[in-house]
Amino acid sequence: MRDESKKIVNLQFIDPEGNKRFLSGGKKKNCFFPIGQPTPRILIAEGFATGASLHEETGQCVIVAFDAGNLLSVAKVIRAMFPSNEIIIAGDNDLSGIGQIKAKKAALAIGAKASIPPVTGMDWNDYLIGNNHNG
Repeated sequence: MRDESKKIVNLQFIDPEGNKRFLSGGKKKNCFFPIGQPTPRILIAEGFATGASLHEETGQCVIVAFDAGNLLSVAKVIRAMFPSNEIIIAGDNDLSGIGQIKAKKAALAIGAKASIPPVTGMDWNDYLIGNNHNG
């Protein structure tokens, strides 16, 4: 994870069962991981797999926020870094509604758009690798 100065401030570890953890004492709020070089349109996604799938599918720069709770703070950092770029928050379509709520809140706060996969229970990675689209 990088902060706004692009300094590495934390690492995420994912075990074979998919459990995720960060370094103890590492910074997370406002921190992100960029995939690709800046493009006129920047996507912000929750997780790395989702971000990687979106980058592969669209060729756009994708910023990984690492979870729904970090979307708003990361969106504000990215908007400050790229004030004139189009930004789309690529939220998860969680059964709980959290991904959708957090994505829409982040988008509203920075004058961006939110995009949610049309299938409940899926994130964009699930949707794209499941061939549920025509793109």
